[in-house]
Amino acid sequence: MPLVPRAKITVPRLPPEFVERRAQRADLDAQNGEDIGLVCAPAGYGKTLLLADWALRSTQTETAWVGLERDDNDPRRLWSSVVAAVAGCQSVPRSSPLHAPWIWRPGAQPEFLAELVDALRSLPRPIRLVLDNVHELVEPEALHGLGIFLRNRPGQVQLILSSRLDPPLSLPRLRLAGRLWELRCDRLRFSVAEAATLLEKSGLHLTLAQVEVLHQRTEGCPAGGIVSAEPRMDKDDPVQKISLDALAREQLELAKAGGSGRSARTVHGGHERVLRQTVIALRGGQSLAEHESPGEATVHVLRGRVRLVAGADSWDGRQGDLLIVPDVAHSLEAVEDAAVLLTVAKTRTAAG
Repeated sequence: MPLVPRAKITVPRLPPEFVERRAQRADLDAQNGEDIGLVCAPAGYGKTLLLADWALRSTQTETAWVGLERDDNDPRRLWSSVVAAVAGCQSVPRSSPLHAPWIWRPGAQPEFLAELVDALRSLPRPIRLVLDNVHELVEPEALHGLGIFLRNRPGQVQLILSSRLDPPLSLPRLRLAGRLWELRCDRLRFSVAEAATLLEKSGLHLTLAQVEVLHQRTEGCPAGGIVSAEPRMDKDDPVQKISLDALAREQLELAKAGGSGRSARTVHGGHERVLRQTVIALRGGQSLAEHESPGEATVHVLRGRVRLVAGADSWDGRQGDLLIVPDVAHSLEAVEDAAVLLTVAKTRTAAG
């Protein structure tokens, strides 16, 4: 069996801008562990972070986590990851077959899954298995294997599937049998208060009226305005390297797809730090409404063209330009599809 990267089977850490979703976490807690869970919504609704927060806060049940990728359409990689994730739970005894070497025999997926189910049935305590990004599984063999696992999964393994789309499995049958619980867009949408908190943590200080307009335009989807994505940096590493070009591309795609025409991601710092840097993308014609200066700030244009407006004055910036933000109320307009790096150095308070 192939070696499984530790990051693939580790519950993601929460970024500084993460907003706690108590109601949705309560929804997850209330579900019957013997049923199958489906958390399904388009990209940007915070599915991964919600499940990660749930897993990290749970004290009664251990979580085995697998972050699925396109390469997991190879059943050997898929089930190696599941075995490694479950074996990593502290409650799994060293004598469990899950700790023994597993041999994959081509064409023998049903037999392999039968052995896996037997090993899971012997677990001394219930566990929770989260398969994140199930939409990455598209090949018939991988989906067939997952279908077998759904039908034969032992009751002490609570299975949660997270996906952007309904996976092509026997969901209607499970739904009719009352064995499927679902968390979808209607419950994953942010409230106005949650949106305001997310915007504040992400470095955008808007009035309540502006937040309400943004919330209405994005229908409560976090990625419609501000993306609270899983962290990609190791905080233990003293030197961090981030591809601003890749982040600019990513945020522009989200901005163009979202109802608000904007998207952002904090790449350094946060509300509790003095220095904060955020990549902000705006669809052409969109703007960040006029707001007071948050402190010393600059706007580095990564892509496209923007216009910084302060009263009767304005400054245009193209890719590569650095604009010094005036210490007065101002707005930022996208002359065309654009992405910028906003750097803010907040003034420390006397107490700070």
